Amino acid sequence: NPAEFEGNELEFVRDLTLGGVPMPKDENYPERGYYSQWGTQSDFSMIYKLPDGLVGQQILLRYRYVTANSCLPPGYEAYFTQVRDGEVLPSSYWKGANMKECSYPLPNDGSRSEIWPEQFYNCAEVSIEGDAAPTTPAPTGKPATASPTASSSPTFAPGTCIAMYSDCTSNASGCCSGLACSQVDAMGSSVCLEDICSTGPSTKPPTPPPSPPTPATPSPSKKPSTPSGAGCCSRDLGTCTHLGDAYCNANKENCEGPCGKHWLEDGDISDTCSPLWESCRSDSDCCLWSTCGSTGSCEHDGTWKPPAGWNSPTSKPTVSNPTTTPPTSLPSTLNPTTPNPTRKPTAPQPTSKPTPSPTLQPNIQFPDVYSSAVRVNQVGYLRAATKVGVIVSSASTPLEWQVQDDSGSVVLSGLTTPFGLDEASGDEVHQADFSQIEQLGSFRLVVDGVGSSLTFSVAPSLYPNLPHEAMNYFYFHRMGPDDILAEHLIDERYARIALHPKDTAVPAYPGWCQGCDDFDLLGSWADAGDFGVYTVNHAISAWTLLNLHELFPSAFTDGTLNLPESGNNVHDILDEVDYGSRFVRGMLPKTNGQSNGELASHKAHNHAWSAFTITIESENAQNGAGTRSAMGSSTAATFAVARVNAQLARTWHAQGNDAAYVTLLWEAAEDAWNRAYGTNKIYNAGEASPGPAVGGGDYPDSQIADDEYAAACEMYLAALSLGVSDADFFKSIVVNSSFFGKMEQWDWASVAGAGTLSLYAVSNDLSPSQEQTIKTNILAFADKI
Repeated sequence: NPAEFEGNELEFVRDLTLGGVPMPKDENYPERGYYSQWGTQSDFSMIYKLPDGLVGQQILLRYRYVTANSCLPPGYEAYFTQVRDGEVLPSSYWKGANMKECSYPLPNDGSRSEIWPEQFYNCAEVSIEGDAAPTTPAPTGKPATASPTASSSPTFAPGTCIAMYSDCTSNASGCCSGLACSQVDAMGSSVCLEDICSTGPSTKPPTPPPSPPTPATPSPSKKPSTPSGAGCCSRDLGTCTHLGDAYCNANKENCEGPCGKHWLEDGDISDTCSPLWESCRSDSDCCLWSTCGSTGSCEHDGTWKPPAGWNSPTSKPTVSNPTTTPPTSLPSTLNPTTPNPTRKPTAPQPTSKPTPSPTLQPNIQFPDVYSSAVRVNQVGYLRAATKVGVIVSSASTPLEWQVQDDSGSVVLSGLTTPFGLDEASGDEVHQADFSQIEQLGSFRLVVDGVGSSLTFSVAPSLYPNLPHEAMNYFYFHRMGPDDILAEHLIDERYARIALHPKDTAVPAYPGWCQGCDDFDLLGSWADAGDFGVYTVNHAISAWTLLNLHELFPSAFTDGTLNLPESGNNVHDILDEVDYGSRFVRGMLPKTNGQSNGELASHKAHNHAWSAFTITIESENAQNGAGTRSAMGSSTAATFAVARVNAQLARTWHAQGNDAAYVTLLWEAAEDAWNRAYGTNKIYNAGEASPGPAVGGGDYPDSQIADDEYAAACEMYLAALSLGVSDADFFKSIVVNSSFFGKMEQWDWASVAGAGTLSLYAVSNDLSPSQEQTIKTNILAFADKI
C-alpha cells in the first residue's frame, strides 16, 4: 500500500536530459525530478540515489509523475522563480504562477479536481545488490533491512579526483577511488558511479586519492558473452559493447543510426575485428592495433593490447606525407582508448616544398591570444572523426601548433601542412590535423606566432536535437494570423508577433488577371531571404516533409513537435505542412469567388526587397500600402498546386478524420490539374511583375513535362487512396510519361525524381516489373551520389 513506500524515497541527483536547460535539484523537495519540457522532448534521463542500506531480491520500485498544468504543487513557484547563478529557469518550462495551488496530500486513487492534478504511476520489481544480507520483503511489509534514512548527496574532501555523480565524460580515468566512469546515455555522456563491478558495493562514499590518478594502459578486455550468431552493437569494430543498452543492441538501424556505433552481424569477433567498409584498404579502416591484410580483412592477435614496440599514438601507420611531421601526443593528458577515426582523407599537398621541420617543444605553451586567422569548426568535432583546423598564413614552411585544454595544458602538438591558395576565399592557408584527440572536452588550437582559435569542443554527439531544431524552423517562419509563441520555440527569445496577418486579400499585380478577386494567401512560410511566397519553391519543401512522413510514419507524430496544434490526433509534421501550405490553393485565381480557369500565380511578394533590418510592423505595412501583390502565372506553378494538395489530401485521409477537409484539398488539386493540363506556359517576368526579380526571385522553369509527370504521380496515388474513379486516368499519364520511373536529382525546377520517389513510398497498383524498375533506378542513382 502507498504508506509502505514512505521513508524509502529515492533522492534526485542530476538531470541528464539532452537539450534545453538541465533541471537543478530542488533542495526543499529532494525526491523530485522536474521535466524541462523544452520542446519535443519525450525522453528524459535522470540520476537518482537509492536509499542507504536498502538491498533485496524483490523490491518494488514505484514511479509517480505528478502533472502541473492544472494546479501548482507546493514549492513549484519557488523552484521555477529561484535565481541560480544569476538566472532563472525559462518561463516556457512551466505554466506560470496564475494557477491555483494543488492540495496535498494527493489522493492515491488518482482522483482529479481543480486542486488535484493528474497523476501517472508505474511500478517495477527490481533487485538491489549490496553488502548487507538481502532479505526478500513480505508482500505486505517493508524489506527487512537496515532502516533507510534520508541522506544528502555524497560530499568529498577537496582533491583532484572526480566525485560521485559528477561528469567524467572527458576524463574517464579521473573518478575517485571506488568509483567508475559509467556511460549513462546513448550520446556518450558519463558520470562517476560506484564501481560495484570490480570492487564490490560500498556502503560509504570513497575517499579521494591524494594525487591525480595516472592513466592506465588499456588492459586486455574480457570477451563479452553474447549468444552465438547474435548481432550486437560495437564501438571498436570487434567486441560487443553497450550490452546493457537494449535500444542500441536491438538492431542494426538503432546501432548505426542514433547510437552511432558499428553493427556486428554475427556478434563478438574480437579475434579478428571487422573492417568498417566491406573490406579494408588501409589500417585506418580496421579496429585499434590491427592491420589490413593482403586479402582485405582486418588482422590482429586478439589481445586488444598495443603490439610490441608500440609506445606512442603516432606509431600507428598514417597517411604517408613526407612533408608533414606527425603530431606529438602528451601521454600525461591524452590517453586514447577508443578507436582511431575510421577513415582519414588524403592530406593535401603543399604548393611549395617546406623547409625541414623544426624541433617541437610541446611542454612550452604558446600564448593563447585570439586570432581570426586560426579557424576551427565552432560547432565542434565528433570524438572519432577527422579534426582539421585552417590557419591563414602565406608562410611556405610548416608552423608549430598546439591543442590546449581549458586549463591551458598542451594535449597535442604538431606542424601544419602548407596548403597554398584556397580558391574560394582567396587566402593562403595551412592545415593542422589534430584527429588523434579523442578525449572529450573543450579545447583551443594555438599556432606559434599567429594566435589562438575560438574554443571548440570534442563531443560524442554534436547535433542531438537536430531533427526537432530543423522542424522548429518552419514554425518560426510561419506567416499568418498567429503570433509565434515562446512556449513553442526551442529558444524563447525568438517569439514574435504575427507576420503578414492581412495576406487574406493580396491583389494581382497590374497587368495580369484583370477582374480577378484578391488572393487569399493566409497561412504560409516566409521564404529564406524575404517575406514572399513562391509556389514552386514551396511545393518541393512540402513534398520533402510529406515524403518523410509517408516513408517513416513514426516520425514527428502528434505532440512531438510542441506545436500549437499538438494534441489534435494528427501527426505534427502534417499540421506544420498544412499550415505552411494553406496559401498554395489560394494562388488559383478566382472571379466573384468562383474558379475562372486561369493558371496559378507563380509567386507573391513585395514590390521592392525588404530592408535587411526591418521591424515586423514595417513589413506588415506592405499590405495596407498596396505594395504587396500576386505576380503572373505559370503552368509549373499550377501543377505545383495540384501536387501539394493531392499529397496533403491522401496523407490527411490516412489519418482517418475530417472528411470535409480532405474533400476540400482534393477538389483544389483537381481544379489545379484541370487548369494546367494541356498548357505549357513558363513564367514571364515581363508579363506582370514590378521588373525582373525586384522584390522577389523569378524562379523561371522552361521544362514543364517533369512538372506534369510529378503532378500526375501525386494525383494518381491520391485518387487511388481516396477511391475516386480518376485513378486510372492519372495512372495512364504516369506510365506513358517519358519520365516514368526515372530517378535523377530533384529540386524546385526538376521534380521528376520526386514523383518517382512518391511511387516508391506509397502503395499503388503498378505491376511488379514496374515497381522493380523504379527500385533499380533509385538504387542506381543513389550509387552515383
